[in-house]
Amino acid sequence: MPLARFSLYESGVEIYIGSTADDGDAWQATLVHIARESRAFVVAPAHFQRASAYPEDFPLRAELADVDVIGRGGSAILGPDGAYLAGPLYDEEAILYAELEPARLYEERQRFDPAGHYHRPDLLGLRFGAP
Repeated sequence: MPLARFSLYESGVEIYIGSTADDGDAWQATLVHIARESRAFVVAPAHFQRASAYPEDFPLRAELADVDVIGRGGSAILGPDGAYLAGPLYDEEAILYAELEPARLYEERQRFDPAGHYHRPDLLGLRFGAP
């Protein structure tokens, strides 16, 4: 949803939260893209869950009988250049930590700022609601 993301970029987002249940490699590529595009830190919690976490009376319990891991995780923290500061973490429950240095935002936005010097409100606009 590029227009929704741009609205965040235009607001000056510094920490973008990208939570998901998607544990695929394509989501990791999306996180790198969002970090580089926004020049913001990306904190991306992803859900790690075992079938055993469901209660015995869960209506779909029989469908999970031969399943151990339902969501393998993939949580990560990325810098505004798209580099991983922590993670991605798969196949275990844990807490990721990273030190976020605000000066990095300004350094990276000198290279590219989607809502700054690359923004052309004279040519392009984002409007919400009816015209």
